[in-house]
Amino acid sequence: LRIAAAPVTSFGLEISELSAALAKVVSKEGAVGLAASQVGVDARVLVMDPVLSGVPTAVLVNPRITARTPEEEMRFWRERCLVLPDDVRVTLMRDAGITVSAQDVMGRPFSQQLT
Repeated sequence: LRIAAAPVTSFGLEISELSAALAKVVSKEGAVGLAASQVGVDARVLVMDPVLSGVPTAVLVNPRITARTPEEEMRFWRERCLVLPDDVRVTLMRDAGITVSAQDVMGRPFSQQLT
């Protein structure tokens, strides 16, 4: 996860199927989100549970952070990672909010605020 995944350049069925598979894992595991690189797929695709994450668009292809909240507004979050054992939790500093530019599974660009 330390190396940036490859950007998606072809859109359509393959990305739709990958997104659906990631969404199935997110739903089954009760996770907030899952990146393709977390399951060994070298593609910049992120799927989030719209209920748990509070976001209207649950699939972000080629996401890029375009704005962040000020550093003094960062918060501590206790998290777990789906690729680690269930009992492993870590505390991380996270932005209170960001703005992300991304594409949907058909390649259409959009921007979204996440908190």
